[in-house]
Order: sequence, then C-alpha cells, then structure tokens
Amino acid sequence: AKAGFVGATLSEIALQGLQETRTPEESMLNVAGGTLLAGILGSGAGAILSRTGRSFDDLAKSVERDLEVPEWTGDHPRDVAAEIGIEDSPDLRALMNDVEEIETAEGGSVGAAQLRPVEDKLKSALGAEKALSGLNPILRLMASPSVAARRIFTQLAENPLTLTKNAEGIASNQAVETFIKVDTAPLGYSMGAQDELFVKMRTGKAGGAVQKARIQAADLAQKPDALTMPQFREEVGRAMRRNDSHKIPEVAEAAKTYRKALFDPLKERANKVGFFDENVKVTTADSYLTRVYRTEKIVARRNEFVNILRGWLQETSNLDVLEAEQVAQDLTDVLISNPTGRILYDAVPLSRGPLKERTLDIPDEMIEDFLESDIEVIARRYQRTMSADVGLAEKFGRADMADQIAAINEEYQNLLRRAKTEKARTQLQARRERDIRDIEALRDMLRGTYAQPSNPHGIGVRAQRVVMEANLLSKLGGMQISAISDLGRSIMVEGVYRTMKSGIVPMIRDMKQVRMSARETRLAGSALDVQLDTRVSAIADLGDDYGRFTKFERGMGAAASNFGLVTAMSPWNAKLKGFAGNIIMTRMLETADAWSAGKGSKSDIEKLASQGISQSMAKRIAAQATKHGQRQSGLWNANTSAWTDDGAVRAFRAGLVRDIDRTIVTPGISDRPLWMSKQGGKLIGQFRSFSMAATQRVLISGLQQRDAAALNGLMLSIGLGMMTYYLKAKVAGYDVSDDPRVWVSEGIDRSGVTGFAFDVNNIVEKVSRGRVGVNAVMGGPMMSRYASRNAMGALLGPTYGLVQVAIGVTGAADAGEFKQSDLRAVRKMLPYQNLFYIRWLLDEAEASIGEAMGLE
Repeated sequence: AKAGFVGATLSEIALQGLQETRTPEESMLNVAGGTLLAGILGSGAGAILSRTGRSFDDLAKSVERDLEVPEWTGDHPRDVAAEIGIEDSPDLRALMNDVEEIETAEGGSVGAAQLRPVEDKLKSALGAEKALSGLNPILRLMASPSVAARRIFTQLAENPLTLTKNAEGIASNQAVETFIKVDTAPLGYSMGAQDELFVKMRTGKAGGAVQKARIQAADLAQKPDALTMPQFREEVGRAMRRNDSHKIPEVAEAAKTYRKALFDPLKERANKVGFFDENVKVTTADSYLTRVYRTEKIVARRNEFVNILRGWLQETSNLDVLEAEQVAQDLTDVLISNPTGRILYDAVPLSRGPLKERTLDIPDEMIEDFLESDIEVIARRYQRTMSADVGLAEKFGRADMADQIAAINEEYQNLLRRAKTEKARTQLQARRERDIRDIEALRDMLRGTYAQPSNPHGIGVRAQRVVMEANLLSKLGGMQISAISDLGRSIMVEGVYRTMKSGIVPMIRDMKQVRMSARETRLAGSALDVQLDTRVSAIADLGDDYGRFTKFERGMGAAASNFGLVTAMSPWNAKLKGFAGNIIMTRMLETADAWSAGKGSKSDIEKLASQGISQSMAKRIAAQATKHGQRQSGLWNANTSAWTDDGAVRAFRAGLVRDIDRTIVTPGISDRPLWMSKQGGKLIGQFRSFSMAATQRVLISGLQQRDAAALNGLMLSIGLGMMTYYLKAKVAGYDVSDDPRVWVSEGIDRSGVTGFAFDVNNIVEKVSRGRVGVNAVMGGPMMSRYASRNAMGALLGPTYGLVQVAIGVTGAADAGEFKQSDLRAVRKMLPYQNLFYIRWLLDEAEASIGEAMGLE
C-alpha cells in the first residue's frame, strides 16, 4: 500500500504538470485506486502489469469503477496516508516537500488548493499570536478559518513568522512582496553606478555617495559651471529617449547601465506574462523610456498641453477640430487621474469611437516638457510598478488575483453550508468579508493603488505629504541613537556563536571577505539604504509617493529622501543589514549543505523552511554554493552571480532578504493596521510602523523561538536600550535617573522588544499624566520617550501635536505671555532641530535668544 501510494502520487504530480485538462479529482481517484490496488495485489502487481500490457493508471481506474468509488471529496494524500498508517513515513515527507515545491514553482495555483500538504498555521507564541489576532493583516489572516486565505496571504505578503509545518521541514511560501524587494537590487545598482559616474564627471576620479554629497553641498554654496546632480539625472533620462547617446560620456554610460540592469530585464519578464506584445516597436522616440507624466505641469498648463494633443490628432487622423478637442480633453483627464507613484505601462487609448484601435503614440519630443526626465524618479516608479504587477501575474496568473479571491469565496460557501447555527453563519460571513478586504488591500498596497484619494492632486493630499516630511525632518534627528538596540538582533535571531563566528571574527580577520559577502546581500535587494533609503522611509511612513507639484514640495521631498544620510541612519542600516546578511547567509548555506546529506539540526532546518527553502531546493542551493561559493574566515559567500541554476538563485536571495528584514526590523505592507495606510490615518500612525512591525518580527517571533539565542538577544537588547536612554538624556540635557527601576523600564521601552505594547503604555501614561501605566505601578516617573510630546501628540500623532503647539504658541504671543517654553516649542518645529550631533548648538542659540528677549 505504501509503495502504491507513493508511486501513484508521484505519477499524478508529473501528469498534472504535463496534462492541462487533468483535474485534481481525477488525480485523487487515481491515487486512491493505485493505493488499494497495490495493497491487495502486493508484489504480484508487477507481474500482472507486465503480462497484461496495461498501465498502472488504467488498472487503478478499473478497480475504482468496479468498487464504485464515491465522488472525490477533497481528501489530501496526507489524510489517505494517515488512514493506512504511513503518515510518518520519510518517503511521504519527502514527497510532500516535492508537492510544495511544484506548487510554489507553478505560482501556487489555489485552483488546486486541495493539493496542499499541510495547512499554513502559525507556530505557537505562548498565545500571543491569538491574543493579537485582530491587530493587522498578518495576524488576522493567519488566524482565518479559510485555508485558501491563509495560503494566499503567505504567497502575497511577507510573513516573518514561523509556521507549524516548518518544524517538519516543509517550506513556507516565498511571497510576491519579498521578490519585489529582490527586484530592487538592479535599481540600487543603477543608482550607485550613476552616483559614481556623476562624481567622475565632476572630478575626473571615481567616487561614491560621500564624494557626491560633498559636491552637492558645494553646489548649494556656489552655482557650478558643470551639471549639478539633479541636472545630471535629467540628462540621463533624455539620453535614454535618444538611443542612450549623449555628448557627455558619463551621462551616456549611466543611461546604458539603467537600461541593461533594470529596464530591459523587467520588460522581458513583462513580455513573458503577456503584458506587452513581444513584437512591439518603439515609435515615439529613438529608444524606449517609460513615460512618467508631469501631472503638475499638465494641470498648471492644461490649455497648452491640450493644444499640442489636438494639433497632433488633426495631423495624424481624420478628426475635425471639435472631435480632436474632445479626444484631447479626455486624454488629459485620463493622464491626470493616474494613481500617484505608478507608471502607465499600458498604451493609453485615444477614444472609444472611431479611434478606439489607436493609442497615444505622440512623439516624446512634442510633449517632453510635460514628461519627467529625472531618471531616478522614472526608475523608481518603473521598478515599483512593473515588479509588483509582473510578480503578481507570475505568482497568481494575473495581477488582479481574481481567481484567488474566487477560491476564498468558494471555500467560505462550503463553510457556510456546513455551519449549524445562524450565529456561526453570521460570523463566517463577516470573516469572509474581512479576509477578502485584507487580501485586496495588500494586493493594492503592492501595486501602489490602495486607498487612493479621489483627487490625488488636491491641496489636502499634498499638504499631508509635506507635513509628514516636515515631521521627519524635525522629529527624527536622533534616530541613529535610538537604533543602537539593533545590535542585539543578530544574537537574538542567530545566537551568540554564529554572530561571533560569521559576524565579529571575520571583521577582525578578513575585511575583504566581509565586503565580498556583503555584496551578496545587496544583490538580494537588501542593504541598499544609502541609495534607496528603504528602512527610514518605512519607519517614517512616507511610502512611495513621488508626485511633486511646486518647487517647495520637490525641495521637501529631496530633503526627506536625504535625511537618512544626514542622520547617518542610512549608512548604519546598510552596514548592519550587511553584517546580519553575512551571518544569515552562512547559516543558510551550512544548513542547506547538511540537510542535503540528511543531517542538520531541527531548529536550523525549521529556520530554512520558514525562509521558503524546501529540502529539494536546499540540495540545489548546496550544489551551487559548493561549486561556486567561497568559504573563508568563518564566512560562506554564496557568490550567486556565478550560479547556473536561476531558480536556486531566486529562492536563495528571497530567503536571505526575508530574514534580514526580520532581523533588522523593516516594516512590511502587512505589519500595520489598514487604517494607518489611509489618508488621515497616516498622520495619526506616523512613526508607529516600527513598533507595529516589531510586534511580529521581535515579540511574537521571539516567543515562537523560545531558545537561548532569543533570551541572550533579549537581555542584550534591553541593555542597549538602557544605553540609548543614557545617550538620549545626555544629548537632550536632562538628568539621568539613579533608580534601577527606571533604567530597566527605559531599557525595555527603548529596546523595542515588546512591540507596540510600550507605545500603548506611554500614551496612557501621557494622557493620564502618569496616574495609569507601568511606572504608576512601579512608583517611577513617566517614560522619557514621550516626555517632550503633548497629550494630543502622544494620542493622535506628531501632526496633531504640532497643531496643538502652534495654537498654544500663537495664543501666548497674542496675549503677550510668550515665554522661554514657547520659544522652545517653536524651535522644535524647525527642520534638523534635534540632529544628535548639532543639537547642543541649537540649545545654546535657543538660550541666547531667550535671554536677549528677556523671556522667563
């Protein structure tokens, strides 16, 4: 029976891949018949088959017909195996791994969700995962009664938590969100190469981000004769419309780099999933560059833009003046209404009437003044839009995920039919609506279309963006000090031994090897913060909205995007992710190598499976790493650039970046409650994404882990939190407490190990003026992290706190009661006012101004 079950199932897996019309029902019946046939006939089956000349498939069907096998009900092979007592068979476990890998490689078709080897359920975190199940889409969907909803979520959005099946070595799904991160590697590489070419153009020597920053600072003081950085980027964009040619060699080289590394590979993948016609030709310019319309210019100069379109339409069609005018107006409306931050990669149709077969193929040069030429803006939007839509289509068959949503609905219909009470049916219906809402929201977040305002160009939407950027510039100048506790995360996740062996020791012995290994992290799409400022943007909740209207708005955007460099947070993030990446990469390769030989510790295999690596994929990874990798000084550099197995490269890089962002906490799309991604909600929730993400990536993940590494990392993180408390006190100029209770509570708060729990406590303490909360019980003072915030700011976010301060200061000035405290409140509104390395200068200036004004 065992041999028949395994053999028939393997046969059906192969046939499912070869025969498109073969249904899951047919396969399940064949497996059942094959199992029964082998169990009855035993070793005689081989002789029968050889003498009759009939296939195993035909005999299985005959037995099923003769025994009148009832209609298939969706039993999984694992359930059948349990009935005949072989559920613990090593062969069966290996088989289920292959099923999982085949499903993942094929995009995880939920139409065959019945083939699921085991359900996606969270590993126990001592009940925390259940207590917090309504917090955000991760915990809500993973607690869903719908198998399809749980599985689709893990394919769609990154899940930083461990599943029960990982302990058996069964791999989690690798999500579209994770692959989008991997796809940022070419963008980061292109932007890095551009910076080096800019420095070379200006100085004649190679240089990187530091030299670029020096040149930009000098350009602010004195207008140069050569191209500035913004001008250089625009010339690169123009060159890409002109066959990558330019009179300045460095500009031409940058254009070729962007095309080869980023634009062409994504376009080829889009062709494979049917986004473009493979024979499409460029007719609007000498070479292809995705159009990004400057909607602010179109709005401001609408009549001019419409006139250009109308004139072109009259020249290239048989439309009269009135018809051309109407089409031009309609086209303008379409372009203006496009969601901010996305590109229009589909051809824009001219009309539903006689021109319905035509598209807007007006030459670029005619409307170039209304097109974005800054290559960074274009490249970011292109990568963000194309990677998301292509990734969704590759995983689910189509970007709108209609089939998957239908599968969830179908499963809930079955659950509703089996529900025995009206109350149960009501609860299931509400749960279905929540699950579909969450899945659709996460899909739209990936695509950059979630909660788009009806008028993205309205003053309210634009003002919100500017205010949030101003909050970043004025509030997070000390985030580098706050990030000190990040140093404890590698120990918490990977343990002391691995952190020393693959992290600390190589830095002492062989920095060359460390740098080579860190390059692998960048190839996986991580540690690119110097170029992309990924983590700072995620923590500040600024998202990927690139729309800019006025020079002021563009200036604010530029200041916000460079703030990570100003605070040294972006280099810190890049180095720390590279450090963590070296440790994780070495552990992954060592585990893959051991698992390939049937060895390896249970905890290491569980980690690798949680990263989306099955045993069969581990064998492929180990084979490539053994042949092409480099082992030296405690590090194992994968060197994936030399690998010949593209599937292994992609799976390995996805697993690597997933664990790096789990270790060095970087918020993902499903870490926050949905309301925090909507207009208005963004203002209230700003700066809270980190604590929300830490709830899953630190608190619940650590409770799932529950080992010596988690305990050691916890204690180290709290100790580093105490150091943060001390340094913050010194920088801000307030006294450090000598009460051990204060140090412990401050250490826990500053470490981030409790997720959002201490944020809630701090809000409660601030609103209740210390009468309620942890420190009220312990008899200590309120937490220092919220000391400078007013009650409104603590409860409703920094923007509403700013409004309260502005009202108070204005009232004090009007009443002639302006004090030193009011001057300090004004100072706190200024950009860069709390940069940790110049704060003391501003403190001195504030005191001097107050003294000169005679303020009390």
